[in-house]
Amino acid sequence: MCGIIGYTGRRPAAPILLEGLSSLEYRGYDSTGIAVIMPSGKPLVRKSSGKLSKLKAALQDGLPEGNIGIGHTRWATHGGPTDSNAHPHADCHEDVVVVHNGIVENYIELKRELADEGHDFTSQTDSECIPHLIESCLSTGCSLEEAVRQVAGRIRGANAVVVISRSEPGKIVAFRLGNAGGIVVGYGENEMLLASDLPALLPHTRRVMYLNGGEMAILDRDNASYTLLDGTPIEKTVTEVPYDPLSVAKGEYRHFMLKEIHEQPEMVIDTLRGRVSFDPPDVQLEELPYSDEVIGSLNRVVLVGMGTSLHGAMVGRTWMESLARIASEADNSSEFRYRDPVIDERTLVVSISQSGETADTLAAMEEATRKGARQITLCNYAGTQTTRVADGTLLIRAGLEIAVASSKAFTCSLVSLYLLAMHLGIKRNLSHPSTSEHPPLQPGTVRGVGGPLRHAFRLPLPRSRYQLPAGYGGGAKAQGDQLYPCRGLPRRRDEARPHLADRREHARGRAHTQRRVVRQDAKQHPRGQGPRRDRRGHRHRGRFGHRH
Repeated sequence: MCGIIGYTGRRPAAPILLEGLSSLEYRGYDSTGIAVIMPSGKPLVRKSSGKLSKLKAALQDGLPEGNIGIGHTRWATHGGPTDSNAHPHADCHEDVVVVHNGIVENYIELKRELADEGHDFTSQTDSECIPHLIESCLSTGCSLEEAVRQVAGRIRGANAVVVISRSEPGKIVAFRLGNAGGIVVGYGENEMLLASDLPALLPHTRRVMYLNGGEMAILDRDNASYTLLDGTPIEKTVTEVPYDPLSVAKGEYRHFMLKEIHEQPEMVIDTLRGRVSFDPPDVQLEELPYSDEVIGSLNRVVLVGMGTSLHGAMVGRTWMESLARIASEADNSSEFRYRDPVIDERTLVVSISQSGETADTLAAMEEATRKGARQITLCNYAGTQTTRVADGTLLIRAGLEIAVASSKAFTCSLVSLYLLAMHLGIKRNLSHPSTSEHPPLQPGTVRGVGGPLRHAFRLPLPRSRYQLPAGYGGGAKAQGDQLYPCRGLPRRRDEARPHLADRREHARGRAHTQRRVVRQDAKQHPRGQGPRRDRRGHRHRGRFGHRH
C-alpha cells in the first residue's frame, strides 16, 4: 500500500513530511517524494526511486522552504520504479501537485482525452491524469475544491487523492473513493496533518478523524471542513486516540477481526503493486529465480499448506492447470512427506505459509529438497524459515493479522497464486494478459483493477458468502466460514462471532419448536399414553434401541 503524508501549519513542512514517510516505511515502497509550496507560492517537487534514504541524501544541501506540503511512498504499478514515475505528480505548469493511492481504472481513456487537449505527460502512471484533469477544471475559473470534486466524479476505481495547488496555497484538499488506502486527519496546535495511517500522525497529535469513502476534506492550518463528493457539507467527530498501542492499531473498528475483514481490498492492491504493469500490460515476478527454459521444462506443480493455506492451495491448483497448463495437485503438508511423493527436478513445489514458520510445511519442504524439486514459497514475512529453504519467495503482503481467524492472508494468498499461475503461463508462451482469449470468470467473481489485464484481474474476492464459480470451489468453500470472526479479541461472544450468534439463534428457535411438539403430544395422549420423548423432542429409545 502507498504511504501518504500531508502538513499545513506554521512549522517548516519538509522535515515533518520526511519524518512521516519514515514512520510509514513498514508499508513497503520502491520510490518516494515530497512537494512543498514555497514562500513564492510555487510548489517544489523532489522525488526519486529507491529508498527514503536516497531522497534524504539528495536533500542534504537544503530542504525546500515552506509551511505546507505533501509526501508519498509508492509501489510501482503503472510503470516501473523510476524517478519520473515516483509521486508526487504535477500538471503541465507544475501548479497542481497530487499524491495518489489506488488505481484509476479508466486512465487510458482519460489520458487520451487529455493528450488530445494538448497536455504533456512525463510518466507512465495512471496517477498523472489527476493533476492534468484538475488543471483543466481550474482553467474554467472554478475553485480548487470544486475542481477536485469534478475530477473525483470522473475517475473510476478505489482511490485516495491529496492535492495542493498554487491557486490556493494555504489549502490541502483530499478525498476517498471506495475502499482505497485510508486517510486520517490529525488536529494539532495551529496546524493540521493528514496521513494514510496513524503512526505518521502520533508524534504530533492524538486528535484524529477518519475520512470515509465518498467524502472530501479541506484543510487549512487552523481547521478542517468536510463534504460529500456531491458538495453536501457534513459534520465529523474528532476522536481522541488513546495511548494503548493495540487501540491505536485497531483504529476506528470495534475489534481486529472487523478491521482485517475491511482491510482485504487494500491488501489485494498491495499484493499487486510492483508485480503488475498496466502500460504495457504484463505480470512481472522478479522474486522468482527461474529462467524461461526451467519454467518451460516443468511438468508438475505440487501446492502444499496447512489449514487456511491448504484451502488456498486447493483453489490455486485449478489456476495452475487452467492458466499455466501444468498438471497440478494440492496436498496437506502434514501428509506430504509420509507418502514418499514422486517428485523430481521437473516438479515445482509451491509451499504456502502465512507465518513462514509452519512446522509441517517446513518438513514437506525438506522432503522436496531431498528429492531435488524446485521450490517457491508464499508467505507474509521476509526472512522466515520457509524463505530460507525455498529457491524464491513471493511475499503475499497481507500485513499484520492480530485476530486468529485468517481473512487477509487467505485473500492475498489467492491473489499471489493467481499472479504466479499467470506468470508461469506467460513464460511458457501459453497466454499473455493483453492477448489471452481464455474465457473470463463469470458467476461469483468481482471485477478487479485491470483494464488491459482483463482476464488476469477478474479475481474472486470475499462477499457476504465466499462464492466462486464451478470448478474453483473446494478450498474456498471450506475456507468461507473462516472469513468471519471466530475467535476475536472482544469479550462479548456475539460481537466477536457473528456467524456463531446466528447459529445459536437458530438453535434456540429449533428447541422452542421441539418443546411445542412435546406439549402437543401430552395433550393428544394424556396420562403418558403417547410416544415418549426426551427433552429435545426426540422419540425415546429403550434399552435395546427400540422406539417406545
